[in-house]
Parts: sequence; structure tokens; C-alpha cells
Amino acid sequence: MDATAAAAASVLRSLFDLLLYPTAPLSPTLALCLVSVLSGLAMIALFRLASDQEAIASVRRRMGAEAVGMLLYLGDPSTVLRKGWRLISLNFVYLYHLIGPMLVMALPLLLLIAQIGARYSLSPPAAGDTAVITLSLSDPIAGLPPVVETSSGLRYIPPVVLVRSGAEASFRVEAQPSGERGVVVAGVTLPSLPSPVSPAFRVESSGATSSGLEALMNPSLEHLPDGSPISAASYQLERSGFEIGLGRWSWIPVFLLFSLLGALVGGLLLKVRV
Repeated sequence: MDATAAAAASVLRSLFDLLLYPTAPLSPTLALCLVSVLSGLAMIALFRLASDQEAIASVRRRMGAEAVGMLLYLGDPSTVLRKGWRLISLNFVYLYHLIGPMLVMALPLLLLIAQIGARYSLSPPAAGDTAVITLSLSDPIAGLPPVVETSSGLRYIPPVVLVRSGAEASFRVEAQPSGERGVVVAGVTLPSLPSPVSPAFRVESSGATSSGLEALMNPSLEHLPDGSPISAASYQLERSGFEIGLGRWSWIPVFLLFSLLGALVGGLLLKVRV
């Protein structure tokens, strides 16, 4: 199961890299806005395919008729109560027709949000910035800390601090103006830290995990090989901000706003009944 989830995580990363490749020439802000609008269009199209549009339209017409009837017969309490009960019953029927499509959309939406977040939520360290790397070790180390090696794009800042009886290790690295940002600890090659020169559509690694399912649900974590002495790695990185309008926003409100806009436009174009 874990190996299957890890393989699925790798396939999804590659698939989204391919799908988002056309956004490479765009600025991160414009790319995120465009991707969000297209995501909203895709989700509303999926809802249309997964739902019974005729049944939804019929229930909505009946709900409207019952509501109008209540207004017309305000002087007849028994009629108002009867129509009010019918309106409540129709609301449950309406929700029944929505639950199925929502369940169909749930997993694709979660995976979509995870993939977009892995690409636009983190800010690569600039030259001179430091980042803390925290490791969870499969076997607690007694005595000497693990050996740390870095590529030319990083400078290791000793020491390695061991906590929790040697089950966890932390150390700092400083970003350099150029070069690869790879890290090797105890012979294990960890994911490279994000670089400002990387295209915005690429996944920005925030660490690694030995859990395939965790790698699937959080694409910014790369999967560690079986038997690795390191069970997890976490990079302390700054969150990205996007200048839109008069404020600076994280990726989540930008995604929600523009995906909602895409869904509204898609709903009008495809004549989707929700």
C-alpha cells in the first residue's frame, strides 16, 4: 500500500509538472491566478458530469414553487405549514442530488490543492538566508551526530543538535548565491532545498518522508527509500506572498478567489445547475 501511494505521488508530480509547464514564462503571481481559474473551470465541469442536472433543475423548480405558495397563502396557516414541510423535504432531496457529485469531486480536489500548494506556498531562501533542517531518525543515535554534507549552493553551519535522546537532529544551512542546494546526511541524499532560479511550476521541496501516503497528500515531501536511517526531514522555509491589489496574500486566498471566479464563469458557459 505504501509503495503504491509513493508511486502514485511520483506519477502525479510528473503529470502536474507537464500540465503546468506552459505557465513557465509567467510570473508566479500570474501563473497562480491562471492555474486557479482553470482549476475552478475543471471542478465545475466535473460536477456537471457527475451530477443529474435535470433532477437538480426539477427539484429547484419545485422548491421555488413551494416558497411562492407559502407567500401566497400567508392567511392560511395550515397551507403555509404544509408547503413549508414540503419545502424542507425537497431540501433533503436537493442535498441528496448534491452529495454524490461532491464525493466524486472530493479526492481530485484534495489532490489538486495539494499539488498547487506544493508549488506556490513556499519561498526559496535568498542568498544569505538560513534554513533549519530537522530530521527524525529511524534509530536513535547515541554518541556522535550524523555527518552532514552540502552542495556548493549551501553552507553547513555546525553543530548538529540531537534531542529526544538522539531520535531527532537539527542543524542550519545558509543559502549561497549560486550552485545546487543538495544535502546529504548520514549517507542519505535529501531533496534539494528550493532555489530562486527554479521555475514557479516546479514543486518546492519542504522535506522528505518515509510514508508514501504522506508524500501523496503533501507533494512537497519526497519519499525516502525503504531502510533509510532517516524517517523524515523537514525544512523550515518562508511562506510565499503574492502582491495583488493593495495587499500581499498567501496562495490559499488567491487560489480560492480565482478558482471561485473560474467556477462561476464555467457554470455560466456550461449552464451548470448547482
